[in-house]
Amino acid sequence: MTERAARLGIHPQYIFRALQLVRDQRVQVINEGIDSRAYRIALIYANKVDFYFARKNISEKELVALEEIADDYFRETYKAMNKKGVR
Repeated sequence: MTERAARLGIHPQYIFRALQLVRDQRVQVINEGIDSRAYRIALIYANKVDFYFARKNISEKELVALEEIADDYFRETYKAMNKKGVR
């Protein structure tokens, strides 16, 4: 995963930190007792806004590559959560 990102010029530490920020935000939502459906709306909105601007600055080929890298991270996380019995 990190090799593919590096080929795109993305430093692995930036990915790791960005993933931490997303995780920490989810924890904050839980700690504040925010309705998870409201948070889901916010995530969908943020994704749409981000994609709108990304399309202007990132090629379609690179967007596909980024999606594939994100899918790889998700699969690895999902495997780890299942091993730990996290639901």
